[in-house]
Amino acid sequence: PADALFVINKSGGVITGNTANVTVQGVFTNESGATLAGIANTTAISNLAVNAGNIHLSGATLTGSTTLTNTATGLITGNGTLAGFAIAQNSGLIRPTGASALTIAVGTLLNLSSGVITGNAATVEISASFTNTGTVTLQNSSVGTFSSTAVNGGFVILNASSLSGSGNTLANQASGLITGNGTISGFASVQNAGQIFANSAVPLHLGSLVNNQVSGVITADRK
Repeated sequence: PADALFVINKSGGVITGNTANVTVQGVFTNESGATLAGIANTTAISNLAVNAGNIHLSGATLTGSTTLTNTATGLITGNGTLAGFAIAQNSGLIRPTGASALTIAVGTLLNLSSGVITGNAATVEISASFTNTGTVTLQNSSVGTFSSTAVNGGFVILNASSLSGSGNTLANQASGLITGNGTISGFASVQNAGQIFANSAVPLHLGSLVNNQVSGVITADRK
Protein backbone atom coordinates (compact mmCIF):
# COMPACT_ATOMS: atom_id res chain seq x y z
CA PRO A 1 0.00 0.00 0.00
CA ALA A 2 0.94 3.65 -0.54
CA ASP A 3 0.36 5.19 2.91
CA ALA A 4 0.73 9.00 2.91
CA LEU A 5 -1.36 12.13 3.36
CA PHE A 6 -1.04 12.91 -0.37
CA VAL A 7 -0.02 10.55 -3.17
CA ILE A 8 0.85 12.35 -6.43
CA ASN A 9 1.65 10.44 -9.61
CA LYS A 10 3.69 12.98 -11.59
CA SER A 11 3.84 13.39 -15.37
CA GLY A 12 5.61 10.38 -16.85
CA GLY A 13 4.89 8.31 -13.77
CA VAL A 14 3.20 4.91 -14.03
CA ILE A 15 1.39 3.05 -11.28
CA THR A 16 0.32 -0.40 -12.37
CA GLY A 17 -0.83 -3.66 -10.95
CA ASN A 18 -0.80 -6.79 -13.08
CA THR A 19 -3.07 -9.11 -11.06
CA ALA A 20 -1.52 -7.51 -7.94
CA ASN A 21 -3.72 -5.20 -5.87
CA VAL A 22 -2.79 -1.59 -5.09
CA THR A 23 -3.99 0.40 -2.05
CA VAL A 24 -3.64 4.19 -1.76
CA GLN A 25 -4.16 5.53 1.78
CA GLY A 26 -4.38 9.24 1.06
CA VAL A 27 -5.61 11.90 -1.35
CA PHE A 28 -4.58 10.67 -4.79
CA THR A 29 -3.72 12.87 -7.78
CA ASN A 30 -2.86 11.41 -11.16
CA GLU A 31 -1.31 14.36 -12.97
CA SER A 32 -1.46 15.14 -16.68
CA GLY A 33 0.93 12.79 -18.45
CA ALA A 34 0.79 10.22 -15.65
CA THR A 35 -0.79 6.76 -15.91
CA LEU A 36 -2.66 4.53 -13.50
CA ALA A 37 -3.10 1.12 -15.14
CA GLY A 38 -4.91 -1.87 -13.75
CA ILE A 39 -4.75 -5.36 -15.25
CA ALA A 40 -7.12 -7.88 -13.65
CA ASN A 41 -6.50 -6.33 -10.25
CA THR A 42 -8.09 -3.96 -7.72
CA THR A 43 -6.80 -0.45 -6.97
CA ALA A 44 -8.38 0.92 -3.78
CA ILE A 45 -8.26 4.66 -2.96
CA SER A 46 -9.37 5.56 0.55
CA ASN A 47 -9.68 9.32 0.03
CA LEU A 48 -10.33 11.86 -2.73
CA ALA A 49 -9.09 10.94 -6.21
CA VAL A 50 -8.30 13.41 -8.99
CA ASN A 51 -7.32 12.26 -12.48
CA ALA A 52 -5.77 14.69 -14.95
CA GLY A 53 -3.84 11.96 -16.75
CA ASN A 54 -4.72 8.46 -17.89
CA ILE A 55 -6.53 5.70 -16.06
CA HIS A 56 -6.57 2.48 -18.05
CA LEU A 57 -8.48 -0.56 -16.86
CA SER A 58 -8.11 -3.99 -18.40
CA GLY A 59 -10.50 -6.27 -16.57
CA ALA A 60 -9.59 -4.35 -13.42
CA THR A 61 -11.44 -2.54 -10.62
CA LEU A 62 -10.86 0.97 -9.26
CA THR A 63 -12.61 1.53 -5.93
CA GLY A 64 -13.04 4.49 -3.62
CA SER A 65 -15.39 5.89 -1.00
CA THR A 66 -15.53 9.65 -1.50
CA THR A 67 -15.16 11.61 -4.79
CA LEU A 68 -13.49 10.78 -8.09
CA THR A 69 -12.87 13.81 -10.32
CA ASN A 70 -11.83 13.31 -13.93
CA THR A 71 -10.58 16.72 -15.02
CA ALA A 72 -10.70 18.26 -18.51
CA THR A 73 -7.40 16.59 -19.41
CA GLY A 74 -8.31 13.27 -17.81
CA LEU A 75 -8.95 10.01 -19.67
CA ILE A 76 -10.59 6.94 -18.18
CA THR A 77 -10.59 4.08 -20.65
CA GLY A 78 -10.76 0.33 -21.07
CA ASN A 79 -13.03 -2.24 -19.45
CA GLY A 80 -13.58 -3.18 -15.86
CA THR A 81 -15.29 -1.46 -12.94
CA LEU A 82 -15.32 1.90 -11.18
CA ALA A 83 -17.03 1.30 -7.85
CA GLY A 84 -17.68 2.63 -4.37
CA PHE A 85 -17.20 6.36 -4.92
CA ALA A 86 -20.05 8.48 -3.56
CA ILE A 87 -19.65 10.88 -6.50
CA ALA A 88 -17.79 10.61 -9.79
CA GLN A 89 -17.63 13.79 -11.86
CA ASN A 90 -16.31 13.90 -15.40
CA SER A 91 -15.03 16.98 -17.21
CA GLY A 92 -12.73 14.95 -19.46
CA LEU A 93 -13.15 11.75 -21.44
CA ILE A 94 -14.56 8.38 -20.42
CA ARG A 95 -14.08 5.83 -23.21
CA PRO A 96 -15.04 2.17 -22.81
CA THR A 97 -13.10 -0.20 -25.06
CA GLY A 98 -12.86 -3.92 -25.63
CA ALA A 99 -15.32 -6.79 -25.71
CA SER A 100 -16.24 -6.44 -22.03
CA ALA A 101 -18.14 -3.56 -20.46
CA LEU A 102 -16.85 -0.60 -18.52
CA THR A 103 -19.10 -0.61 -15.46
CA ILE A 104 -19.55 2.55 -13.41
CA ALA A 105 -21.09 1.53 -10.08
CA VAL A 106 -20.92 4.69 -7.98
CA GLY A 107 -23.50 6.69 -6.05
CA THR A 108 -23.81 9.60 -8.47
CA LEU A 109 -22.19 10.12 -11.88
CA LEU A 110 -22.07 13.69 -13.18
CA ASN A 111 -20.98 14.17 -16.79
CA LEU A 112 -20.30 17.91 -16.70
CA SER A 113 -20.48 20.45 -19.55
CA SER A 114 -17.04 19.63 -21.01
CA GLY A 115 -17.33 15.92 -20.23
CA VAL A 116 -17.57 13.29 -22.95
CA ILE A 117 -18.57 9.66 -22.59
CA THR A 118 -18.00 7.87 -25.89
CA GLY A 119 -18.02 4.32 -27.15
CA ASN A 120 -17.18 2.77 -30.51
CA ALA A 121 -18.39 -0.85 -30.63
CA ALA A 122 -18.21 -0.83 -26.83
CA THR A 123 -20.46 -1.09 -23.78
CA VAL A 124 -20.77 1.21 -20.78
CA GLU A 125 -22.95 0.11 -17.88
CA ILE A 126 -23.94 2.88 -15.47
CA SER A 127 -25.49 1.76 -12.21
CA ALA A 128 -25.46 5.22 -10.68
CA SER A 129 -27.79 8.17 -10.52
CA PHE A 130 -26.69 9.81 -13.77
CA THR A 131 -26.88 13.43 -14.90
CA ASN A 132 -25.46 14.53 -18.25
CA THR A 133 -24.84 18.17 -19.11
CA GLY A 134 -22.03 17.26 -21.48
CA THR A 135 -21.98 14.78 -24.35
CA VAL A 136 -22.69 11.08 -24.58
CA THR A 137 -21.94 9.60 -28.00
CA LEU A 138 -22.34 5.93 -28.88
CA GLN A 139 -21.58 4.53 -32.32
CA ASN A 140 -21.07 1.32 -34.23
CA SER A 141 -23.36 -0.95 -32.17
CA SER A 142 -22.32 0.47 -28.83
CA VAL A 143 -24.60 0.05 -25.81
CA GLY A 144 -25.23 2.38 -22.90
CA THR A 145 -27.07 0.70 -20.02
CA PHE A 146 -28.61 2.69 -17.17
CA SER A 147 -30.07 1.02 -14.08
CA SER A 148 -30.86 4.12 -12.03
CA THR A 149 -32.26 7.59 -12.68
CA ALA A 150 -30.91 9.07 -15.93
CA VAL A 151 -31.20 12.81 -16.65
CA ASN A 152 -30.02 14.47 -19.87
CA GLY A 153 -29.51 18.20 -20.06
CA GLY A 154 -26.79 17.98 -22.68
CA PHE A 155 -26.29 15.93 -25.83
CA VAL A 156 -26.89 12.24 -26.44
CA ILE A 157 -25.84 11.14 -29.94
CA LEU A 158 -26.57 7.63 -31.19
CA ASN A 159 -25.18 6.08 -34.37
CA ALA A 160 -26.51 2.54 -34.84
CA SER A 161 -26.34 2.14 -31.07
CA SER A 162 -28.67 1.87 -28.09
CA LEU A 163 -29.63 3.28 -24.73
CA SER A 164 -31.10 0.67 -22.43
CA GLY A 165 -32.87 1.07 -19.10
CA SER A 166 -34.13 -1.36 -16.51
CA GLY A 167 -37.53 0.00 -15.57
CA ASN A 168 -36.12 3.38 -14.54
CA THR A 169 -36.85 6.82 -16.01
CA LEU A 170 -34.94 8.74 -18.67
CA ALA A 171 -35.62 12.48 -18.32
CA ASN A 172 -34.64 14.70 -21.24
CA GLN A 173 -34.61 18.23 -19.87
CA ALA A 174 -35.48 21.43 -21.75
CA SER A 175 -31.78 21.88 -22.59
CA GLY A 176 -31.38 18.25 -23.62
CA LEU A 177 -31.00 16.86 -27.15
CA ILE A 178 -31.21 13.16 -28.03
CA THR A 179 -30.40 12.59 -31.69
CA GLY A 180 -29.22 10.09 -34.28
CA ASN A 181 -30.36 6.57 -34.99
CA GLY A 182 -30.62 3.40 -32.96
CA THR A 183 -32.80 2.26 -30.08
CA ILE A 184 -33.96 3.60 -26.73
CA SER A 185 -35.66 0.85 -24.73
CA GLY A 186 -36.17 -0.68 -21.32
CA PHE A 187 -37.03 2.55 -19.51
CA ALA A 188 -40.35 2.76 -17.65
CA SER A 189 -40.76 6.09 -19.42
CA VAL A 190 -38.91 8.75 -21.38
CA GLN A 191 -39.88 12.17 -20.04
CA ASN A 192 -39.12 14.62 -22.84
CA ALA A 193 -39.03 18.36 -22.14
CA GLY A 194 -36.27 19.00 -24.70
CA GLN A 195 -35.66 17.69 -28.22
CA ILE A 196 -35.59 14.18 -29.63
CA PHE A 197 -34.41 14.45 -33.23
CA ALA A 198 -34.14 11.56 -35.68
CA ASN A 199 -31.84 12.85 -38.43
CA SER A 200 -31.06 9.81 -40.53
CA ALA A 201 -32.71 7.47 -43.00
CA VAL A 202 -32.10 4.82 -40.34
CA PRO A 203 -34.81 4.97 -37.63
CA LEU A 204 -34.45 6.16 -34.07
CA HIS A 205 -36.63 3.58 -32.32
CA LEU A 206 -38.27 4.62 -29.07
CA GLY A 207 -39.17 1.36 -27.37
CA SER A 208 -40.19 2.95 -24.06
CA LEU A 209 -43.30 4.91 -23.07
CA VAL A 210 -42.70 8.52 -24.12
CA ASN A 211 -44.24 11.42 -22.23
CA ASN A 212 -43.73 14.44 -24.46
CA GLN A 213 -44.05 17.37 -22.08
CA VAL A 214 -45.19 20.93 -22.78
CA SER A 215 -41.79 22.14 -24.04
CA GLY A 216 -40.88 18.84 -25.65
CA VAL A 217 -40.24 18.48 -29.39
CA ILE A 218 -39.90 15.22 -31.35
CA THR A 219 -38.88 15.70 -34.99
CA ALA A 220 -37.49 13.72 -37.92
CA ASP A 221 -35.47 14.98 -40.83
CA ARG A 222 -34.47 12.32 -43.36
CA LYS A 223 -31.33 13.45 -45.19
